[in-house]
Amino acid sequence: MSGPQETEPLLDTERGTVNREAMRGRLRRISRKVHDTVLKPLGRPSVYRPVFLALVILNTIALLRFFFGPKPPPKPHMLDRVCTTPDCVQVSYELLHSVNRSVDPCDDFYEFATGGWRASHPIPSDQGLFGIGQFVLANNNKILENILTGDVQPSNRADNASLHKLRTFYGACMDTKHQDKVGARPLLDLVYELHEELRPATPEALTSSLIWLHKQGIPALFEAAVEGDPGHAPLAATPLLSPGGLGLPDTTYYEDKSVLKQYHSMISSAVVELVKAAHKEKRAASMFHAADADKIADAVLEFEQTLAKISPDVVELSDPIATYNPLSRADLGKLSPALDWEAYLDAMSTSGVSPHKLVVASKSYMERLSKVLKETPQKTVHAYLYWALVREHGKYLGPKVALGEPARRLNRFANGIDDDAVENRDSTCLDAVSTALGYMSGRFYAEATFGPESKSQVEDMMNAIRVAFYEKLQKLPWLDPSTRATARQKAEDITIKVGYPTTPNTESASAIWDYYAPLDVGRSYFDNQVSAQKFVVDTAWSRIGGSLNTGLIGDLMPSEVNAEYNAPQNEIVFPAGLLQVPYFDPRWPMYLQYGAFGTTAGHELSHAFDPSGRLFDKDGFLDDWWTPETSKAFQERQRCVEEQYGNRTVVGPDGTVYNLQSKFTIGEDVADFGGLAQSYNAWKAKVRRGDAEVHRRNERLPGLTEYTQEQLFFIAYGAAWARNIRPAETVKRLKTDPHSPTKYRVNVPLANFPPFAKAFGCKAGKHAMALREEDRCEIW
Repeated sequence: MSGPQETEPLLDTERGTVNREAMRGRLRRISRKVHDTVLKPLGRPSVYRPVFLALVILNTIALLRFFFGPKPPPKPHMLDRVCTTPDCVQVSYELLHSVNRSVDPCDDFYEFATGGWRASHPIPSDQGLFGIGQFVLANNNKILENILTGDVQPSNRADNASLHKLRTFYGACMDTKHQDKVGARPLLDLVYELHEELRPATPEALTSSLIWLHKQGIPALFEAAVEGDPGHAPLAATPLLSPGGLGLPDTTYYEDKSVLKQYHSMISSAVVELVKAAHKEKRAASMFHAADADKIADAVLEFEQTLAKISPDVVELSDPIATYNPLSRADLGKLSPALDWEAYLDAMSTSGVSPHKLVVASKSYMERLSKVLKETPQKTVHAYLYWALVREHGKYLGPKVALGEPARRLNRFANGIDDDAVENRDSTCLDAVSTALGYMSGRFYAEATFGPESKSQVEDMMNAIRVAFYEKLQKLPWLDPSTRATARQKAEDITIKVGYPTTPNTESASAIWDYYAPLDVGRSYFDNQVSAQKFVVDTAWSRIGGSLNTGLIGDLMPSEVNAEYNAPQNEIVFPAGLLQVPYFDPRWPMYLQYGAFGTTAGHELSHAFDPSGRLFDKDGFLDDWWTPETSKAFQERQRCVEEQYGNRTVVGPDGTVYNLQSKFTIGEDVADFGGLAQSYNAWKAKVRRGDAEVHRRNERLPGLTEYTQEQLFFIAYGAAWARNIRPAETVKRLKTDPHSPTKYRVNVPLANFPPFAKAFGCKAGKHAMALREEDRCEIW
């Protein structure tokens, strides 16, 4: 007989229930099939081991791609959204008022990006320039002013004492009535102290007078500082002697007859006013006679002209190889015997250790200085020293004190300021506080303005810019493998400092108070300034015999609007004062952050590989780690940049046309090129690899939707360099400032950067802001 047949469906549709017997039979058949095809072969693992191995590998690759691989490109609508936060609305408003839409960005991008801002921000009457940097500084000063004049009362004793010291210094500076009432007496006291140093009229007296002046922070005959020894020990505190002591901003001023005529009148006036002040105070003025004022001015001016002639130019002084001349004390004595260097170095050092070695920036200057001092009449050298004192410290007298007028007049002349300009005393005094007590005021400033979000974002941006630099290194065909690897290692080892110093510890009230405890502050503004300068000198020379203070933020203060790369310590510094609107805001869209601040960060990174920075290794030693072929290739690209900037011009106050000193500005120019490229590439990589949060942070701006994110990156870059400047200040900076004028800091790098031309549709051969490929320069 045949077996039973399946006459029931699997599901009993009439009753809506499962035919359980049929289900059990099917499950048994499936179970046997799984056993025969899957489980039974496991007894022979060699059969299926390759299959399992392949599955493991594929799963691992999938996981790695998921977590670490490139993200899919954003959906178009994600980057087309408009940011409507209050911060986006505000920055959009500011950019709308910065641009000058009547100008084609392909013809003059600087005017396009900054014309609106410059039209609405004239130069204050007592300043030589006013730009975004000065705008930010003015805002920073307002914050500091609120701290100094407000009702802030710290809860701890150290902060309370610090705030009292700050307010005392500020109040003394603002009290011009008291300064005028005291008159010339404070400066006269110093003149007579210097007179006592010079009275013996012996060779030793010249050395002792120089010690006295240099301890006051007055650079007579030469400048003395404490730096590292880049050839032997970059962190070892070492005296550095450089040419200096001139009253005019640069040696080239001594070639201009109209300038010398004005300068002569300032020196002559100082002699007359010094004699008058001495008589008013019923003191003998045996060092001068008013009737001899013009003759004295003649002699002092001729002496300074001689110093200018023996001084190296700014190009030589910016060369780290040419200015590294280590000498022993004995060697310096032989090179420049007119001064007692043993006595000088022993007296300057406040550490109890006398330096046995120092660095001289120009051996020829020190050698020729000695000859000049021996050949110049003693009374002329003494007159020069008195003038150095009056021109440097006269500005700390009351505004109505006549003896201070030559110093104030010299400052106005150098900056192209009218003689009848009214001083903004608030600004003067707030700057004075930040200079004299910068770490102390910086503690309160940082607490009020600088949060962890800013620090975290800046560090993240700097890391992204570093990665962009690494990627760029791989694409540069002129770099050999060895130099490329060493350059990357140096970039990896750069220390980034953001905000404020750790020594003195800005976060510790007691540390800040203790740091400035030796500096006495009282009612006399003049005395406060003199004490502050002595404090700076003593603090620097107290490091002799030990190491430099690596806990500082370079040479900068927390509220300062600046940044720097320090080659001997291979570090980049961004003070809290720089990380403010319109340079940086943690709530801005990312393309604005990278355009305005990221380009500065990239600029500082590029300084590590500019014509000077590239000569230092990752540990701060002067070391030529480049192969000859690669060094030659770098210099060829450097000359390309020099030629482009050297063809740019500025116009002086008398209509004279000056070419830029591109051999002087080349380090900054190269850094500008590199900073723009690295920041732009870092931002584009962020967007390309970013997640939804990154895309949200790149939404467009309200009211500016006609501009792409790329265009707004460049607008933010250009707007950050807005500046109005007087012609005389322009000429002074041409001769003394290693940075090119801001117009060229914007237009020249952009004209050489293809992504800019693509973003705005600029055409080479048609527009000034787009160069042909064969005419473009690129290093980093």
